[in-house]
Amino acid sequence: MNKKYLITFLAVLTAFMMMGCGGEKEESGRELSRLLPARLAETGFTRASEIRTFVGNSLWEYIDGQAELYYQYDFVDVATSNYTRDDIEFEVDIYRFATADGSYGIYSMFRNPADNVIQMGVEGFISPGRLVFVKDVYLVKLTGFDESEESNTAIVDLAETFEGMLTGKVEKPAAFGQFPPDNIIDKSDKYYAESFLGQKFLTRVFCRDYLSGDDTLTLFITRDEMADKYAQWLEMAEKTGRKSVPPQGLLFDSEYSFIYDDPFHDQIIVGLKNQKLAGIVHFSGKLNEYLNLWLETL
Repeated sequence: MNKKYLITFLAVLTAFMMMGCGGEKEESGRELSRLLPARLAETGFTRASEIRTFVGNSLWEYIDGQAELYYQYDFVDVATSNYTRDDIEFEVDIYRFATADGSYGIYSMFRNPADNVIQMGVEGFISPGRLVFVKDVYLVKLTGFDESEESNTAIVDLAETFEGMLTGKVEKPAAFGQFPPDNIIDKSDKYYAESFLGQKFLTRVFCRDYLSGDDTLTLFITRDEMADKYAQWLEMAEKTGRKSVPPQGLLFDSEYSFIYDDPFHDQIIVGLKNQKLAGIVHFSGKLNEYLNLWLETL
């Protein structure tokens, strides 16, 4: 092919590809924008600003330094606008993620022990001037501009309206059903898309805190079909001299367990069970029976 025509052909092809991507982004933004109507008759709020949408890797234009965390949880898009009623105004952000695990995971990173949890969608929390809830693949944030009693009441009413507009699951990720049901520490369910315990190879980890007597411990679990995560952790433990022999009689898969002496989290028992990597942070020998009862259910 003539070099001149080849260059022209490639330029046209690139333009069409860019137009296609732009069209997909525009459609994604329009779809989410429908969840921000001009008026909410139930509450008397009206939209007071244009709707802005940010799709895919454009999120940094909106929240800049925080965008990377959203990308870890498979961010898709966000639509944002302000709503007013009399002298009350709220900023409303509706984020969408590729999976319900992702939306709940980033929600769990925002929720603090001091926040008041509310029953909304899967779960929500409210703090002065702010309400956040998660439902299916959506994370909704409402931010107020004052902390008056009237505003604190209105933010709940407004959030309930948006919750009713969203469809989908209102259950936590299924992985949490694999944890014991008793002695749970409230507001401790978390899903780490990356870097559980600060280790880059520990991805897609679900964890929950428990009380055992006077002790606090953390149970964790993640899929590990090829035992890659286990192998990387074991290699690191051996190289750093932090590997210890686990107690006898634990119900992990044969010979696939060890204790990691973590400088920040004390002892961690690590093992494989039915293609899952599981364990306990803040482990001690008195937890052997407790651990085995859990492993029997996996």
